Amino acid sequence: MRVKTNIIFSIICGLLCFGGAVFFIQTGDYIIGGLFFSGFIIFSAIFLQNNKKRKLYLNPYNALPSVGEKVSEETVKQRLRKNLLSYGFELSNGFYVSTKNKDYDVYFSTYDKDNVNARIGAVTELLRKDGAYLSEMLSYGGYTKKPVDLDMLKQTLINNVEKYDNARLYTPKKLSYVILVGFFNHAEPKPMYSFWLLPFNSVNSVDQLDFVDISVTDGIARLNTTAFERNPSMRGQIRRIFKGVVDFDGDFSPELLPEATDDIDE
Repeated sequence: MRVKTNIIFSIICGLLCFGGAVFFIQTGDYIIGGLFFSGFIIFSAIFLQNNKKRKLYLNPYNALPSVGEKVSEETVKQRLRKNLLSYGFELSNGFYVSTKNKDYDVYFSTYDKDNVNARIGAVTELLRKDGAYLSEMLSYGGYTKKPVDLDMLKQTLINNVEKYDNARLYTPKKLSYVILVGFFNHAEPKPMYSFWLLPFNSVNSVDQLDFVDISVTDGIARLNTTAFERNPSMRGQIRRIFKGVVDFDGDFSPELLPEATDDIDE
């Protein structure tokens, strides 16, 4: 059942249970009234859980269903272009750019396995970031070579965060969010879809790069699904840009992931 349907259903049932509880308590039937009140608490909990899920695009599987399974890459690009233009993005230096928010700018572009290094080079030059660090992160994360080296990925992140944790290296300026979307026949799972762009902007402020990999074959979109409450504005931007492309409110079963159906004995 879809999230929005669950929310509506839980609200209706919760109100009915609350009304039933008030009615039976007033008539002196406290046992039945108590049962109705218990139902009200249960449906309230269901509402809160689903409402939280509705606000975020997060789930535990690092993937979400795309809208209209097995749609063509060109169709998806047209939808994204329409969304970007409707939200005031303008094409500049190979990126769709929005600078209207006073707190952050947003840069959007596509990428593929052949031009990912060029896209990253453009990002780091545009925002004056540490390209060597980011290239290492993407390499160990499986974006530019195989296999994924998770230990080195973690160590590179730790080393560079410590390196840049110095007030003298802060560059106080407006935040920048970069979103790169790729289209693949089968989007392979990766350990990270979101990367910091170092050095930091200011204390507790850092530019961010997010990848969204969409499989036009499987109808699955893989993106950053970290459970932390970081950068809600970034999540909001992704939700707006990919409206009509990624089904953020739909339920998702891990069985839909190709790797979940592989024979573990092979």
